[in-house]
Amino acid sequence: MIGTGTRGLSHALELSRRGRPTAVQPERAAAGHDQKWRLHGQTPNDVLRVWDAIRGQELARLEHLGAVLSLGFVSEHELVIVEDERCRLWDVGTRRLRTVLDMKDSSCPIPGGRLETCAVTPDGKTLALATHSSTAFREKSVVLLLSLPSGTVMRRLPAPAGADMYFAYLVAAGSFLAAGGRHERGNALAVLWDVQQGKRLRTYDLPTAEIDDLALHADGPGLATFEGGLGSEGRIRSFGMETEEELEGFTPFPCKGVLAMRYSCDGRVLEVITWECLVRLDAATGQPLASQPIPSDLDWDTAALDPSGSKVALAADREIEVLDLLD
Repeated sequence: MIGTGTRGLSHALELSRRGRPTAVQPERAAAGHDQKWRLHGQTPNDVLRVWDAIRGQELARLEHLGAVLSLGFVSEHELVIVEDERCRLWDVGTRRLRTVLDMKDSSCPIPGGRLETCAVTPDGKTLALATHSSTAFREKSVVLLLSLPSGTVMRRLPAPAGADMYFAYLVAAGSFLAAGGRHERGNALAVLWDVQQGKRLRTYDLPTAEIDDLALHADGPGLATFEGGLGSEGRIRSFGMETEEELEGFTPFPCKGVLAMRYSCDGRVLEVITWECLVRLDAATGQPLASQPIPSDLDWDTAALDPSGSKVALAADREIEVLDLLD
């Protein structure tokens, strides 16, 4: 999974595998016209590029990466990069790259495990890493909370007691962290923690087999999930943060595939990019407020939303396109 950022869209990330972009991620809000540029070059390893989305200029490049599983912005110039067995912090300005956590290191709190995904708290001070390890008898997932920039492990957030599962998605908002994944029984599960206290607040046992995306708003309705599969029919549901029940008054919204989903800044609108269009839902009721086709000729398969909901970044083949949807 490639994580989405909490900042806007004057910078964009492009992750190439043998020259093919597989993800884009917004960084900082800015005004601008539609931008489109072509990417060049092929390499045998993953290559990460940071682009100026307004001018279409490459700002920085990091090559010879392993398989990149997740990305997260710590600040305007610092980026967390999660590979299978290590997590690194890259300062785009100075080009400094340092290891925050190495799963092969003997001092690692989860020796022999692997990393799955990450999320950075809005203040940039805490990094959440989902880890996974397995033995002949059981699967085990643990979320580690690391202090930034030191990388010191502050807490371990285990899965609910008796639940062997792995976390595939993490999202942070305010002082809360939510994770989504699959239970050993085959059903989907979402968990909500208080990051500051390291306390599990809620466990949402979902009737479907898969969670494909999460959205979280600390001051709004709470947690939204898309349960289905990429490109398959599914439903968006919403849950309150005070109970483990579905949000009263919210009607699950059916859609075919979700590529990006997030709450508006005020928490009143849930913005969703499907394979077909951008949909804005009333966050309290699930009722569609607006539906807008995405005016792109790209055969895109990856998307990211600007926090204001005014811009969307798309990636396909060897191109990235940034669209201003309010124009």
